[in-house]
Amino acid sequence: MEIHDEERVVHCSSMDPNDVDELHPKEENDEFNDEEVAQCGSKVALSARKRAPCTAWTDKEAFALLDIYYEKWIETRSGGCTGLSDREWAEVGESLYRRCGGTLRTVLQLKSKIDKMKRKFKNEQLKASTTGMGNSTWVFYEKMSSLFGLMKKKRTTPFLKRAADRELSGDEQACDVEDLERVGGGVVALGDVPQDGGSDSLYRLLKHHLPPGVFKEASRMILGLNNGSVVGMLPLPPAVMAMSTAADFDLQAYRFTAAEEELRAPRIVRIGVIQNAIVLPTDAPFADQKRAIMKRVGDLIEAAGTAGVNILCLQEAWTMPFAFCTREKTWCEFAESAEEGTSTKFLQMFACKFKMVIISPILERDEVHGGTLWNTAVVIGNNGNVIGKHRKNHIPRVGDFNESTYYMEGNTGHPVFETAYGKIAVNICYGRHHTLNWQAFGMNGAEIVFNPSATVGDLSEPMWPIEARNAAIANSYFVAAINRVGTEVFPRAFTSGDGKPAHKGFGHFYGSSYVAAPDSSCTPSLSRLQDGLMVVDADLNLCQQVRDKWGLRMTARYDLYANFFNEYTKHAFKPQVISDPLLHSGLEAHSL
Repeated sequence: MEIHDEERVVHCSSMDPNDVDELHPKEENDEFNDEEVAQCGSKVALSARKRAPCTAWTDKEAFALLDIYYEKWIETRSGGCTGLSDREWAEVGESLYRRCGGTLRTVLQLKSKIDKMKRKFKNEQLKASTTGMGNSTWVFYEKMSSLFGLMKKKRTTPFLKRAADRELSGDEQACDVEDLERVGGGVVALGDVPQDGGSDSLYRLLKHHLPPGVFKEASRMILGLNNGSVVGMLPLPPAVMAMSTAADFDLQAYRFTAAEEELRAPRIVRIGVIQNAIVLPTDAPFADQKRAIMKRVGDLIEAAGTAGVNILCLQEAWTMPFAFCTREKTWCEFAESAEEGTSTKFLQMFACKFKMVIISPILERDEVHGGTLWNTAVVIGNNGNVIGKHRKNHIPRVGDFNESTYYMEGNTGHPVFETAYGKIAVNICYGRHHTLNWQAFGMNGAEIVFNPSATVGDLSEPMWPIEARNAAIANSYFVAAINRVGTEVFPRAFTSGDGKPAHKGFGHFYGSSYVAAPDSSCTPSLSRLQDGLMVVDADLNLCQQVRDKWGLRMTARYDLYANFFNEYTKHAFKPQVISDPLLHSGLEAHSL
């Protein structure tokens, strides 16, 4: 079947008005102002856009997604359509349902599109075709139409029945957290979820279990407001969505806006962040592990480039398992030159192809200084040149993070890299716990600071959604926080002197990458369980607008703190503590 990969942005003006009228009749409580109507084209189109993002797809775009699912689920399986059990058909339907938004309105929209495709096949007399493709294609659409028809009548699989019941009734308890948790693109019983994996994301958990009105208010409270609204969705070309489906990774896209100015044009830069799990087991040959990771990440970079990303950041030590818990020196084989290493040459091809700045955090081997190892971020320019590098300033010695066995604190200061798209900096992983580290990048002029990380749930997950967001607020710049995903198990058990029994892994790397803005707003996070690409448009004018509003730089009193730190670093430093004189006079018992 042909995959329609027409590369254009989806807008509600591309909708079929007849489909919208049939599926989404205007309700009495729908009220739109004239400006909203003018922007979207009609009240009908605006109503559909507000209720279900997938209704903004044209027929061709919807059919392209169905084609992807046909190829993924049918053509690659022996026996074609006849090789699928009823349960497998239900899994196909659930996955497609989730992929397109996961609401009852999604069901109505998709059923309309599927039925239209069925009519097309019938008109072309493909139903009676004797070719395997024709028969298989017809059965696929027949089955999908039947499945979505059952969903509409609430007579399908337990999860979809509960979801439909909940949406129709507004009952937030219709689908209990204990019953089901979302995993990747489908749904599994909670007992099947890895114990350290948990739910896909807090935001999606709330979306699936809160009534729409309550969820809207929760979003405002959790994500904040950007220019007066919750951060908006960013339309992407259908080809990127098709790549996400085919390669099975989480894809999210948002836009931060700034107030329009009279003397400055908007400075919009498109940011991309990638999180990924390792591909092969950690006992596979090192060359095979690295090659598999690079192939997987290459697929996500292709998607980022197709989406028009200007600056892309990968996760910490992206070319290897995060083996620094083991203290085994064999993992040093993954180290490479920042300027001439295989990963740099690999990424330079993408940088040239897409005119994209790429930040590549690796384990660096400094050949000039005796092969010393560093935890380093290499910044590759949009012309494929190496602009520079930054070495991790703060090295953890907490729990299993025994990183000082391999490398020590960096020696590159707090560099800001001026690129074709803006001034950027890299605060690697553990440096996010140090407020002065964030501040120094801001004082050097950073507009976007990337925080490539590798951290696990038991240690840091409650801190994760707070720290990068706080840094963005305090320093009036954008922050992109990236964390690897998955559970990595190593061949030999290790201990970390913390009293825990010997074990073979850190725990679960919870992903959850996100972007925070200087006005305190932020995006939802990527999946906790799945590889992902987040694409974000950011108007850099917002940085100065927030500085002007809050005056944090103007009121910072740097001279006061410079004197304090100068004294603090001296051996004779004495803390400025003023004690209650009654504490040491013996009279405190008689005080009132």
